[in-house]
Amino acid sequence: MPIHLTALQTCLLTILLLAGGCSSLDPAADIERAGSLAAPRIQASADVEAALQRNPTEPPTAWTAGTPLDAESAVLVALERDPYIRVAMEKIAIQRAQMVQAELPPNPVVGLAIGAAIDGNGGTPAMVAVMQQLTWLWRRPFQIDAANAERKSAILAAANQAVILSGETRAAHATALAAQERIGIRRDYRDLTERTLFVVKRLAEEGEGSQLDVDRALRNHAQADADLQAALRDLELAQIELLAIMCMPNAGTDWELLGELDSNRTVPSETELLERARILRFDMAQAVEAVNVTLANTGLAETRKYPEVGFNLRWERMISGREAMAPGAEISLPIFDNGDPAIAAAHAELRVAELLLLEAEHIAVEETRTALARWQRSEEQARLYRSTVVRPAIAAQERSDRAYAEGVADLTVVLLAQKERLAAELRLLDFEANATTDRINLELAVGGSFDIPLEPPLAEAPNAETDRKDMNS
Repeated sequence: MPIHLTALQTCLLTILLLAGGCSSLDPAADIERAGSLAAPRIQASADVEAALQRNPTEPPTAWTAGTPLDAESAVLVALERDPYIRVAMEKIAIQRAQMVQAELPPNPVVGLAIGAAIDGNGGTPAMVAVMQQLTWLWRRPFQIDAANAERKSAILAAANQAVILSGETRAAHATALAAQERIGIRRDYRDLTERTLFVVKRLAEEGEGSQLDVDRALRNHAQADADLQAALRDLELAQIELLAIMCMPNAGTDWELLGELDSNRTVPSETELLERARILRFDMAQAVEAVNVTLANTGLAETRKYPEVGFNLRWERMISGREAMAPGAEISLPIFDNGDPAIAAAHAELRVAELLLLEAEHIAVEETRTALARWQRSEEQARLYRSTVVRPAIAAQERSDRAYAEGVADLTVVLLAQKERLAAELRLLDFEANATTDRINLELAVGGSFDIPLEPPLAEAPNAETDRKDMNS
């Protein structure tokens, strides 16, 4: 075998060894990790990870349009069909590819030259040179660490997207459920005004009432019926909004909502909630990964103080037929550009990332305290209205109806008592709906759940992290 071929093969073998130990391009494990992080925070009994893996263009498996819909089924349908979650998963694939790219050495440069001597004294009519940059060797660890932190941030972002979607879907379902219950209240009130109208007409026919009372009762009944029709339209709008979040905007609204508004559920203390927010929130974990990215970039900037080194191997054939091998190196000395500007910028970016981490904690605390205060207000008002406003209003309305039928009360008293009962029941329903959505928002503010263990979300299992480092060391 010619000497120059052996030398070239040796050089190529060296390059292949440098490229060894690269991670896989397959993002399946990372996407699976995002699903496993989100699953306990979504609080669904079905397989959340399987829902995230489904093709969003296919019909959902969690619910058939036209059948009754509960909150959990709505969440699963949203997870099956939401495009933004799939976008977040593709970003995971992008970041994994970037990490693999960081692990790869730069491609060698091959130079070829073929000529002939023109002075009759000899020369080098053929030359092959292979050049390989070696500076990458001491920059590689920092590039890999930065790319890996970006990959972890993408995993956390995808999991966070799924948890936020779950909360939005549950809140929209609660809003639609409240609209459905509002129809029941409006229908009861319409029926009540219809019975009142019947009594007023009977008394007028018996000479114990006036046509003015009949007109007032008739107008009151007509308004109640109009308000009922408006409530039916409000439910349709709420269903359309829920279907939009579920990514089924073309589905019909001829279906019933299942479930109950939950305004009586207890929540942890403020101290525990704040601790959960600091530990469990995905945006806090992402802010930590942002600091890791800037730490790696700072280390990378420090390498600007080192010379840039390139290795080359040159083969030459002379006119006389003699061959020569000439290994060499190229070194760029950091004399004028000594790396200080890049290092200063990198340290400033690190300080910015640390400040943004502090700000992320401030936001987590503020959002948690605000969500808690809103839930406490709604829950307290629902409890007070239920016991001190609605029950007396119902009793007063029933007494006024009996008194009017017995001829000892004026119609004005009856209509006023009926409207006060309606207003109290609708107000109670609003507080119950607000308490439900405020509790959902409070769960989102602390990371998605009150029940999961107080452990920070890890974008990569500890053993997987160790295995990856060992492979790339």
